[in-house]
Amino acid sequence: MSSQRLGLFAALVPNCILNILFSLTAVALNSVTIHAIRKTSATRLPRTLRIFLLSLALSDLGVGLIAQPFIVALHFDWLLEKPYQTTAKDVDAFGIMAGLSIYASMLNVMALTTDRFLGVHLHLRYEEIVTVKRVAVAVAIIWVLSGVLSIAGLWITSLVSYQVYNTALIAPCLLTTALLHCKILAVVRRHGNAIWAQQEIVQNRNSTFTNVQRHKPSIRSTFYVYLISLLCYLPVACLGALGIKYDTENIGLLILQLYSVTFWFASSCLNPLIFCWNLRQIRRTVLGMLRSIFSRRSTTTGPEVGYY
Repeated sequence: MSSQRLGLFAALVPNCILNILFSLTAVALNSVTIHAIRKTSATRLPRTLRIFLLSLALSDLGVGLIAQPFIVALHFDWLLEKPYQTTAKDVDAFGIMAGLSIYASMLNVMALTTDRFLGVHLHLRYEEIVTVKRVAVAVAIIWVLSGVLSIAGLWITSLVSYQVYNTALIAPCLLTTALLHCKILAVVRRHGNAIWAQQEIVQNRNSTFTNVQRHKPSIRSTFYVYLISLLCYLPVACLGALGIKYDTENIGLLILQLYSVTFWFASSCLNPLIFCWNLRQIRRTVLGMLRSIFSRRSTTTGPEVGYY
């Protein structure tokens, strides 16, 4: 076996193992999160927020079910049949299958941040403007747009590299989300630092403060999800901005490319953990599900009682 083949083997096998672990974790955690969100009552978790959270969890589940297993299969194909010779058919298949979930995940993070911004900005008008029907339409648009973007990548990537195409699509989402978080912070600070003298204004301040406090856990969770998405995507964005492509002759650059994509997909494992940890409603539902499972197991595996 040549030294190049050995280097390729050393780069692909650990990456396959990581993708398998991340894929299994993403599928398990997002499946539990989806079930927990569905079981959480509308009185404990607003229906509009539930729709956005379900959409994000479904897109992350798609990354674990589609994108990461396809990467593993592609790596095995490279190892067993052809020494890392990517065909146009392989790239097209990956673009369609993975692009839908990847773009939907980023767009869902932006939509969720927009929803939290409207929650603190509109105050009492939020429920009047942000209705369940409008949120459902917005989520449908996100998935349709993600599908269009993934299919459009088939002919656009013939003009520019796949990394440049991804950067051109995802960078505006990340920048818009960052701007929205800055506006949310400004609204929270403005409400927290304002001082009113008249009693009527004080009452309005108290209601505003209560509104901000009510949205705080979901705002914090959304910010953490955005931060994780940004950190996980930065390696891919940097390599794409530098115009670095897959190069089998340079094992170092090859490893950078492979592991940057794996690191990007790792956010799908972390998002459900963030929501389960920060949103008390979902956390309680998950703990209740776990207690029910373990109590049922202890009942079925307990000692049998004999009757004499």
